[in-house]
Amino acid sequence: MLEFDWKGFDVSVEEAIEMYPGTAEKKLRKATREIKKLAETSYDKSITGNLKGNWHAKYDTVGSTSIEGQVYSKSPHYHLVERGHALVKNGKTIGHVPGKFFFKKMIEGEGQRVADEQYQALMKALARKLKGRK
Repeated sequence: MLEFDWKGFDVSVEEAIEMYPGTAEKKLRKATREIKKLAETSYDKSITGNLKGNWHAKYDTVGSTSIEGQVYSKSPHYHLVERGHALVKNGKTIGHVPGKFFFKKMIEGEGQRVADEQYQALMKALARKLKGRK
């Protein structure tokens, strides 16, 4: 699961987010949807079966400054493919199948780019709001 938060802002930016929480939430939702799309395309169907259609995004808002987006898979075998599992035959463990770590690799490669793009978009939107434009 990947979680975005907008920590590390200047005090003035945090105040702007408190003034316009809808704008911040909109940008967070966009970033979360983009990560979900990347997750759906990062899995090779020949290796993983049908993990592509089971990705979901969830958003939580607590107060006016705490907004969280989560991307997760509802596939019952996702954790086996992602993290690996024991290979069992006739009730005996005969080996281990290593994890593919598709989601982790995708986040390491693309997650920061998405977060940076949405941070810049948020800054532009907040600047427009503070200047009186929509």
